[in-house]
Amino acid sequence: MVKEGIVLGYKISQNGIEVDKAKVNVISKLPHPTTVKGIRSFLDHTGFYRRFIQDFSKIARPMTYLLEKDTPFFFSKECIEAFQSHKKKLTEAPILVALDWDLPFELMCDASEFAIGVVLGQRKTKHFQPTHYASKTMTDAQAHYTTTKKELLAVVYAFEKFWPYLVLFKSIVYTDHSALKYLFKKQDAKPRLLRWVLLLQEFYITVRDKKGAENLAADHLSRLKYPHQSVLDKKEINEMFPLKTLNMHYFWDDPFLFKIYANKVIQRCVHGQEAVDILKACHNGPTGGHHGLKYTARKVFDSGFYWATIYRDAHDLVKSCDACQRPFPSSRGNKYILVAIDYISKWVEAKALPTNDTQVVCKFLKSLFARFGTPRAIISDHDMHFCNDQFAKAMLKYGVTYRLATAYHPQSSRQVEVSNHGLKRILERTVGKKHASWSNKLDDAL
Repeated sequence: MVKEGIVLGYKISQNGIEVDKAKVNVISKLPHPTTVKGIRSFLDHTGFYRRFIQDFSKIARPMTYLLEKDTPFFFSKECIEAFQSHKKKLTEAPILVALDWDLPFELMCDASEFAIGVVLGQRKTKHFQPTHYASKTMTDAQAHYTTTKKELLAVVYAFEKFWPYLVLFKSIVYTDHSALKYLFKKQDAKPRLLRWVLLLQEFYITVRDKKGAENLAADHLSRLKYPHQSVLDKKEINEMFPLKTLNMHYFWDDPFLFKIYANKVIQRCVHGQEAVDILKACHNGPTGGHHGLKYTARKVFDSGFYWATIYRDAHDLVKSCDACQRPFPSSRGNKYILVAIDYISKWVEAKALPTNDTQVVCKFLKSLFARFGTPRAIISDHDMHFCNDQFAKAMLKYGVTYRLATAYHPQSSRQVEVSNHGLKRILERTVGKKHASWSNKLDDAL
């Protein structure tokens, strides 16, 4: 078994993910750029590995300043130091641990005067282990925010950056500004903060206070020196701007609140028991169909309703729905259906089985070999009852080539997946309320 390898420019092993040393060695031998195009090329190469480089924005700032419009090109001593520091950071890049989906995610967030820093990680042992670094320089408008807004901006940036990891999983947010813990309960917050709070309500979040001295990872990312601007221009604050912006997305028509989308679609905002009833009707009502998370949420949107936690609520409902978790009970001791399909003739064979271990699978295949002859090859998924020595020896005995379907590429096993879907749909319609009789109807479904 392969224990490590290069995949898409990264070295993957049981310890985690790290940079490809061959690519890093090439970058480390590059001379410093002499043109704007050369700077862009160098930052493009190092930016590929920016998830490994703590404080990437700070290091690159002297060089990115030369990319700004109407800036004369002069590769100063600061630029040379930044260039060398980038190469050194790449050669010393840490190993980022692999994610454990059974553990909660932890986010270290912090904001300084000109930047925000975020570290995503988990606590597999007593110590925090990073899986991704991220930092961002603030815009001129964001640099004028108060401390509370900057800290919340860092949290919002973290959840937007790592949305695929956090949307349906528990996450713990560490920040060195304790006011954030009480912001979610604050009723009279400003409109901008309210919009951010509504955005964050989509996630399972626990906010914990952690002093800056302890929050070293994110603090180091955010304490960026801004070498080319030290004075802030004073600007007049327009008090009407937040209200106007808020009115672009919502309007009140007594007694209901409505949300307006960019494509002029309007949905009524609901909450509490009314939202629960609507979600249940769209999932397990007469026309619900017991669909998954995304389709159930889409049905709610298509029905003209909206609330901030709809995806989280739909996930909880689908996960707790007995009909979705266990569509059919045990039938005459059978709990599984093993399906085989001939790729040329499209002939489908299926058998109800009490277990899904290797012995049962081999016995099923031997009966097919006796009836139809041995095939040239067998393609299966990555389940353990196919990936073992006993199954491999059985295939070797019959002279059958055994191959695994490509992971995350459903086209390689599309025919059998379509057959599985068709069998399930037919059984659901033929057994009616007598779900325990599905094994008797299996031959009819074929």
